[in-house]
Amino acid sequence: MKPKWLKEKSIKEIANKKEKDYAKEIGGKVVGGSGCAWSSKGDVRKELCLIEMKTTDKKSIKVDEKFLAKIFKEAVKVGKLPFLVLEYAEYRMIGRVEKR
Repeated sequence: MKPKWLKEKSIKEIANKKEKDYAKEIGGKVVGGSGCAWSSKGDVRKELCLIEMKTTDKKSIKVDEKFLAKIFKEAVKVGKLPFLVLEYAEYRMIGRVEKR
């Protein structure tokens, strides 16, 4: 049996660490519960922004209209600008979600 510190981290553990690191990097705060309650939408908040973060170790991430609409509506509801951050291995893509 491997010691606890030697075990590989789950994608959820990695994602939580990336959220924390990114929040610190931009001077924001991690949302407790990360969207699991009606009052805690998004993953990271900053004065003007609500940021949804997605991290994967897969070859792709699914981003469809329903997902973007959810991010947009949640941010607008609390008076913030909606952003999406995708993390993929050593790459990060940051984008503002807008409605045409």
